[in-house]
Amino acid sequence: LTRERTVYDASGERSDPRHATVEIHGEGGLYIKELISGDDGRTEPSLSGLLGVDADVTALDVTAVEGEEEPFERPEFFR
Repeated sequence: LTRERTVYDASGERSDPRHATVEIHGEGGLYIKELISGDDGRTEPSLSGLLGVDADVTALDVTAVEGEEEPFERPEFFR
């Protein structure tokens, strides 16, 4: 099954020679871990494939969830 998802923006910063923090802003349904690791070749393109190295996600934090037209994190949604 082929699923296409959009990455709107990506940035990264190396912490040391083997670790980096990567921020991804993407479409709903985008599998971040697979985007980084390549999921054994099932996810193309991937960060691992583009860099030519093995890459694994060791921590994943969701920093925001927004809709296409309006922010999801509106105060009326939280009590």
